[in-house]
Amino acid sequence: MKKTTILFILIWVSSLLYAGDAVITNLSMLRYLKTDTNYSICGWVQNDSGSNILSFEIGWRLDNGTDNISPTINIGGIGLMPDGSYQVFTHPTPLYITTAGPHVIKVWVQATGDTVHSNDTIIYSFTALSTYVSKINLFEEYSGTWCSACPYGNSTTAKIAALPSAAVASFHCDDDYSFANGQAYYEAYYPGGLVITPGGMINMSESGAYAVNNNPQSWLDDMNARAGSVSPVSIAISHNLNSFTRQMNVTLTANFKYAESGNYYFNLYILEDGIVTSQAGVTGPYTLNHVVRTMLGGYSGTSGIIPASPVAGANYICTYSFTIPAEWNLWELELIGLVFRIDNGLSDALNTVKYSYEHTGIEEEASSNGFRIYPNPVSNYISCIVPEKSVIDISDAQGKTIKIIEDARTKITIDISDFSEGVYYITANSEKGMLRKKIIKE
Repeated sequence: MKKTTILFILIWVSSLLYAGDAVITNLSMLRYLKTDTNYSICGWVQNDSGSNILSFEIGWRLDNGTDNISPTINIGGIGLMPDGSYQVFTHPTPLYITTAGPHVIKVWVQATGDTVHSNDTIIYSFTALSTYVSKINLFEEYSGTWCSACPYGNSTTAKIAALPSAAVASFHCDDDYSFANGQAYYEAYYPGGLVITPGGMINMSESGAYAVNNNPQSWLDDMNARAGSVSPVSIAISHNLNSFTRQMNVTLTANFKYAESGNYYFNLYILEDGIVTSQAGVTGPYTLNHVVRTMLGGYSGTSGIIPASPVAGANYICTYSFTIPAEWNLWELELIGLVFRIDNGLSDALNTVKYSYEHTGIEEEASSNGFRIYPNPVSNYISCIVPEKSVIDISDAQGKTIKIIEDARTKITIDISDFSEGVYYITANSEKGMLRKKIIKE
C-alpha cells in the first residue's frame, strides 16, 4: 500500500515538473511574400506555465496542404524557465509559394506535457505577390529620459536606423518629449495596460504577428530578418519647408501594384534628431535621435483617401501642412510617411518613406539645382552662388537666424568673420522653393 502511494505521488510530482504551456509569440511571418521564393518560418516559443519546458516540436501547414513537423527541439539544461523566457526557432522546412494571391498558414507548437491547447497555434493570413516594390520597415521604439534601461534600447535603434530598409521612430512617455497622441498610440500596443520601457514594435504589429518586444537584444536581428521584404504599395514624399515662416507642406503619394480590399490609412511623423538632454543611466549630457514630435495624421491616421477597394496603378494623394514650433531645430528634423491598414483591430504598416533634412539628399539636391557654397570649411568670407533671386538665411545649429541677405542674385560674398566656430546652415529661399547647405566655421 505504501509503495502504491509513493508511486502515485511520484507520478503526480513528475506531472507538475514537466507540465508546461508553450506559446508561439512573435512569428516572423511577413504580410506579403514573393512567389517562387524560399522563406524560413521563424519565431519564439515562450513558457507561460509554472513549470519548465524541456523540449517541443514546431509544425506548419499552408492552406489545406501537408503538415510539416520539425524534429524535437531539445532546449538543454533545466529547459525553458516559467518566467516568460523564450526559445527562438527556425523550422527546417522552408515555405515556398507558387501561386500569387491570398494564403493562410497555420503554425503550432507541441510541447511535452502541455495540456493547454487554446494558445498553441497561430493562424496567419498573408498574400503572395508576383508584382511588388521594395519595403522600408517601420521600427517604433518606446522610451523615456527617466528610464535607466532605455540607453541600451537607444543604442540598438541607432544601429537599426543605419539599415537602408528601416525607418526608426522613437516615442517618448512621461517626459519633456512625450505628447498625448503619441503616448496613447504606443501604449495601445501593450495588452492589459502593463507598459514596459524600452519597448520595440515592428510594422505596427504586422497584423498581430509581432507582439510588443521589451528585449532590445533581439530588435536588430528581427529587423535584419525583414531586409529584402516587399510591399504591394509604393509611397513617395514631396515637401517644402520655409525657414522664415517655419511652414512645412508635405505630400504623400501611394500607388498600389497589387490591390486588395482593406481599411487603409496614411500618417506622417515629424521627428527631431540631436536633442541634448539628461538621461537616467547616463552621466553627463545625452543626445536623443529620431524623437517623434507629432503625428500629423493623429492617433488613428488619415482615413478616407485610399478606398476600401483600391485600384492597381492609381495614385492616392494625402497632403499635410504644419507650422514647426520655434523650439524645434529645423535642420535636425526627419519625416516618416506611411501607409498602413487595420483589419479586425490589428494594424500593419504596408510601406514607409523617410526623409531627413540633415542626413539625406539635401546637399545633393542643392548642388543639382545650381546652389553652391565655397570654401567649406570657412574662416572669414564665403562665396554663395544661387540659381535665381533668393533670400539667404544663415542660422546656427539650433536653428536661430544669425544673418539675412535680402534679394541675393547670382554670386555674392558673405562676411562671417565675426561668427563663432561651429556649424551653420545657409538657406536660399526663392519662388521655386528652398535650398540648403551646411557650413563649418573654423
